[in-house]
Amino acid sequence: MKLSFPSLQQLFAGAIQVATRFPFTLALALIGTVSAVISANDFGIHEDNIIEYVKTIFSCQLGLPLLLAISLMGERKILPLGVWPWRILAAIALFSYYWTFPSEPSIPHFIFHILFTIGFHLLVSYAPYIGYNEEQNGFWQYNEKLFTGILTALLYTYVLFAGLALSLGSVQALFDVDIKLERYTQLFFILQGLFNTWFFLSIVPKNFEALNTSKAYPLGLKIFTQYVLLPLVSIYLLILLGYLFKIIINWSLPKGWVSYLVIGFSVVGILSLLLIHPIRNNKNNKWILTYSRLFYFALLPLVGLLTVAIYTRLSDYGITENRYFIMVLAAWLLGITLYFIFSKQKNIKIIPLTLSLLAFAAAVGPFSATNVSLKSQKNRLVSILTSNQIWQNGQMNPVSSESISKEDNRNISSILYYFQARERLADVGAYFGEKGQAIIAENNYSSVDKLMDLAGVSSYKESNATAYGLFRLSYPNENIIPISGYDYHFVIKHNYQEELELPDGKKVKYTYYNHAKNIELQVGNKAPVVLELTPFVNDLLVKYDAQLRRSYADASREELSLEKENEDLKVKVIFPELSISLNKKELRELNLREVYVLIKLKK
Repeated sequence: MKLSFPSLQQLFAGAIQVATRFPFTLALALIGTVSAVISANDFGIHEDNIIEYVKTIFSCQLGLPLLLAISLMGERKILPLGVWPWRILAAIALFSYYWTFPSEPSIPHFIFHILFTIGFHLLVSYAPYIGYNEEQNGFWQYNEKLFTGILTALLYTYVLFAGLALSLGSVQALFDVDIKLERYTQLFFILQGLFNTWFFLSIVPKNFEALNTSKAYPLGLKIFTQYVLLPLVSIYLLILLGYLFKIIINWSLPKGWVSYLVIGFSVVGILSLLLIHPIRNNKNNKWILTYSRLFYFALLPLVGLLTVAIYTRLSDYGITENRYFIMVLAAWLLGITLYFIFSKQKNIKIIPLTLSLLAFAAAVGPFSATNVSLKSQKNRLVSILTSNQIWQNGQMNPVSSESISKEDNRNISSILYYFQARERLADVGAYFGEKGQAIIAENNYSSVDKLMDLAGVSSYKESNATAYGLFRLSYPNENIIPISGYDYHFVIKHNYQEELELPDGKKVKYTYYNHAKNIELQVGNKAPVVLELTPFVNDLLVKYDAQLRRSYADASREELSLEKENEDLKVKVIFPELSISLNKKELRELNLREVYVLIKLKK
């Protein structure tokens, strides 16, 4: 068989067709890619600009599937008033998202972004078939093209990246060319953001009428599903049903992690049935209908197992975002299971449609994951404070730590940290009085510990600070750093290695060796100064042992400064913040988010 490859002219013409069909989607891909490339170059150098790039990348990431879905609905004449009003509305929404994106995003912002990203991608899967309920075969053929298109685009992208990265490495090794690590990162962003997007868009089907009459079905897909996925689904089904019988016989509660196993099994099982959906009525594949019906009947007891598992966690610890999602997915699984058991239509479009609606509902509104979780944890905190008589008659009454159980100590602390991580400590400020609200207004890492002190209780840890855990030492922010006695001052952010040029042309090389916990500074060819951090950190841990039992302590600038000199250089480094990770009294990791460096040249 003769193989034919497209000419460069054909490839160029195809690329132009994609750009003509999806101009705004590709424009967002270009803007997002450029932002990612610039941010890779600026990271650790111009860190103040990074948040602007992040805002741009996140906005483009949301806009890509949204504008693609709008274009596809426009091609099928689904949208009232035509496609342009919806594109304008989408642009307004994306600009609003960009301008309201916080400079320091918290967990709720990421949850919102992830849920809308999932929802918009699911929207693409059914957007051209809104109102076309009779075109189930076309809907399946369309999604099969999208599914294989995603896999093909990723394969081409990563193979191309591996080849080009190897080429860069070869040039660096053979010709002594200095190629920074950032160049590899930028290459990946270009291929992932532009090439991958452009390639995938070239595969998006256009002739929807032809799809509905198509009988094409990849033989490899049937073999993979029938002989790989379905046997695995059957094995896990037997395992989960066996576990269900075990807990019934022992009359015990299911383990919490079984929730993830049931959800994972259900998703793979439903995906397997979707992959073989078009051939279910073929003469030689009648077993698919029987297997499908048995699968959904078998899901019913497993959904019950999932419900009991999540209810146990909810009754003990309240609702968090993770438990909220499991709870919603359990309800969705029950609804889908009942639909495919009793419905005569069995329209597979209902799967992505309902999932996307749930994603949007979980992202915004009074019943969103964040709002429901915060309300649950607030009620839980009030219950604990009331039962321990800390909150009575509308006011706080400090108590002694000995009068509260270790479990309640841990629960109060964990709930407060939960609110702090979401920048919502103010929601519970009223239960700590005016002093508590003033502490919250300070908005620093020690706010939770101070609130616990105010209530007369303390965060509980099994071991002291020199045993294990993650600890943080810092001093209050200062805009002015004294540099008298030194010639030069500069700031290093995040980098393990940086080379700078002084005003007189001399080169300064900064290196942080994470394994050895040393900082090395060298000016030109002069002898380097090596600052050993392990004894420095150990002294701090001993000094602040009591405060670090709560994972956080304030230190002075002098205590977080380290000096050393040799015959050529005098060096001083100041750490505004030290994040210290310990494992059984051994310093495991030291995170230097920012380092102020002062240098004096002796000769």
